[in-house]
Amino acid sequence: RGRFDYPALSPDGRSLAVSQRDRAIDLWIRRADGSRQKVSAPGLAAWRPAWMADGRSLTFVSIGDMEKDVNDVTVYRVGVEAGASPTLLLRHTWGVYETEVSADSQWLVYRSDEPGGSGNVYARRLNGDTTTLTLAAGPAAEMQVALSPNHKWVSYTGDEHGAREVIIASFPDGKVKR
Repeated sequence: RGRFDYPALSPDGRSLAVSQRDRAIDLWIRRADGSRQKVSAPGLAAWRPAWMADGRSLTFVSIGDMEKDVNDVTVYRVGVEAGASPTLLLRHTWGVYETEVSADSQWLVYRSDEPGGSGNVYARRLNGDTTTLTLAAGPAAEMQVALSPNHKWVSYTGDEHGAREVIIASFPDGKVKR
């Protein structure tokens, strides 16, 4: 029981990762056989899970101690077997509040809330050259990031023209198609 947020279905459709809010925000996996497993996660909250292509691990956003550091919002990867320890994937200058993993598990796309109320969208490879690419940055509030299944397109909402609109850009170069 509780409030459930950000459900993510595993690639094989047999497991569901979901954030559950009660006194804390915990990450849980529910399997087709009815079993449940709480994911070991650092910080005060674990949410916005995204499955890796192999279905054996997932990424999630972890909110740490905001009283010590307002930007203590990071991204972890964890195996789904019981007792797996999470590994830090990304600590950005500003907190990270949304993530998407490409269907081939090569890219992490994320939104960072930055000063002035802007939400900027970035991408980086998960292996090899992990240089950060800027997909959308500026005074507008970009958010609600989604990748196409073939990871050739990224979409997000933005308000740079005064009203909320959906923007679609080629990926990973970020060239907007209107």
